Order: sequence, then structure tokens, then C-alpha cells
Amino acid sequence: DSNVPVLSTDGMNLFQIVDRAPTLRSSWKMSDTLREEHLVRNARVQLVEQGPVFARFRVDHNFRSSHISEHILFYRTSPRIDFEATIDWQEAGGPDVGVPHLQVSFGGRMSRTRARSEGPFCVAERPADGTEQPMQTWVDLVGDEFGICLLNDCKYGYNALGSRVQLSLLRTAYAPDPDSDRGEHRVRFAFLPHAANVPVAKLVEAGMGYNRQPVSVPSR
Repeated sequence: DSNVPVLSTDGMNLFQIVDRAPTLRSSWKMSDTLREEHLVRNARVQLVEQGPVFARFRVDHNFRSSHISEHILFYRTSPRIDFEATIDWQEAGGPDVGVPHLQVSFGGRMSRTRARSEGPFCVAERPADGTEQPMQTWVDLVGDEFGICLLNDCKYGYNALGSRVQLSLLRTAYAPDPDSDRGEHRVRFAFLPHAANVPVAKLVEAGMGYNRQPVSVPSR
């Protein structure tokens, strides 16, 4: 079916470590990329639970000196996919090794893409040119065919290039704090595909809804 979005299996929930060049202002400046490592092999995957509302999978990554334990929730009646990651980040940065930067990537086969993201009292639209940009509860990459929105509850940076969007998770910027971001972190984010003509108000609503805990109401 030509109307079904074509998503990239190589770029869906793909964790990447980007080692950036050393710089005197590493806490404020995204320097040049020295190398990239994609966490695509040797992950341990298991089905944790399955029921009438959702199925939950657990994925474990051991890499370098760090570990990611991620739960993935697939809902029966919702297109949204939820991710809950506990990250033990122990990568060291410094003037000799640069700045290790952890990202998670999603992508699809889209043409004439553009990025939209929520900011303070606004929604900004920017070209998908790979530049690191600020965001709040969501970033959206949309093309002529469809769009993909990333919702999150605690991260504030992204970059979009072509038909791929990456959420910035952690960085060990060594100056002035030599241990910035080192330690255990819990990150929640979600993937929401949508039609190309979805109103921005629907994305704002999705971001607000994701950042509010559901309330149980008894029914009669």
C-alpha cells in the first residue's frame, strides 16, 4: 500500500555514541564529530509482559563502560510507542579523548523534510540540516508523505538531517565539570507517527498529554 509510511529499520530507536572533538567550551559548544558508534549488535531482548492493553519488551545494551536497560511498550489501540530507558553512563570526556555524546535516532523514507519543535510559548520550524537545536516536550520531522514526532519528559536538544531525527540524551562535557552527566539516568520518550497534514495543535496536545500522568476514574 503506497499510503503506508515507510520507516527505516536501521534508524528506529537506534542508540548512537558520537565522539566529538575536544574544545575549551565543551559544555556549551557542539564540536566536530570524530567518530560514531551505533549500538546495533549484541543487545539482549526479551518479552516481559503481554496483555490486552500493551506488550512490553526489555532491551539491554552493554557498551564501553556503560549500560542501557530499556523497556519498550507497544499498545494495542494506539500508534504511539513508549520507551523507558535507565542509563548507567560512565563515559569519560577530556582534552585527550573529546566529548562522548549519547543520542537516540529515528528515521523514515520522506521527501522535502522540515523539523518543528516546541519552545517557550512557541513552535519553531527549521530546516533538517543536522544542526543541534533546542526543544522542549517534542520535536517533529515531517515530509510530503508523513511525519514522526518524538515526545520526551526531560531532554532539550535534537538534530534533524534529511529523514532522520536524533534526540540528545547525555554528554560528558569535561569543562568546567569533569564528570558532567556521569551516573545513572532515567529517560522517557515516545515515538508517534502521523499524517503529513496533522495540525501543530495536535502535536502540542500530544506533548502535554505525554508529560501528564493519567488519572484513574472509576466507571459505573
